[in-house]
Amino acid sequence: MTDFSDAAKRQLGYFHGLSKTPTEENQNVYESQYKSSHTVRLNEVWADEVAWAADIIAADAEAIANPAVTKYTLNILTEIPGSNGQSWYLNDSGLFVRPFISPVDVPHTVTNLPSHGYQLLLYRNDETLITPTEGSWNVDYYAGIIKFAEGYTPFDLGWGVPKVTVFVYTGQSSSTSLSVKTENFVLTTTDISNKYIELSSVPQVKEKVLIFVEGGMKGELDVDYTLVLSRIDWNGLLWENLLAVNDKLTIYYW
Repeated sequence: MTDFSDAAKRQLGYFHGLSKTPTEENQNVYESQYKSSHTVRLNEVWADEVAWAADIIAADAEAIANPAVTKYTLNILTEIPGSNGQSWYLNDSGLFVRPFISPVDVPHTVTNLPSHGYQLLLYRNDETLITPTEGSWNVDYYAGIIKFAEGYTPFDLGWGVPKVTVFVYTGQSSSTSLSVKTENFVLTTTDISNKYIELSSVPQVKEKVLIFVEGGMKGELDVDYTLVLSRIDWNGLLWENLLAVNDKLTIYYW
């Protein structure tokens, strides 16, 4: 099969960057009537929130507080077979780790600035930082692959097997978050004293959380209880005077 010309390849990339697909090589973008995009599966769509991180201090704090964010620190990379040292990935006990969290994945909600704290850090084997201006390399955060140009591989430049510090999305996908979750609680003395309980994960839409107390009583949001992330709290609300030790709660959420 004869390959496309360089001009056609450039046109395809240019059109695709503007979400269009060309149907003829002399076509202008505005003349195309067809959209170009990628197939996205539900298990590739992030369902958990990740907080904006201006710097690595904020990113570290998010990784500690949020189970959807996992930090790998100075982990050795593994060469992708057949890549001649040009492509590497993060191997965690046989797992191809991905997706990395890119700074542009989590922009600021007001300024649209990227989360610089999630920037991948690349190191020589002796743990000396490799800056973006050294050598010739880039990162495919979605694929979880660090790529080096031919002639600029870590071995070509004497860096040894590289290491990486990176933040990885480890939260739920939309395919799992769409399933209804059910949790049952029998309130303890501690629960009554604390005036709250914790769900095992954060509901996607708090208005769709259903809570039933044994006997048929249904809880009402902001009247009987409040919901902040995964915490169901009734301090200062109606349930403060109604719930008691050994009461049974059944909770449904998405």
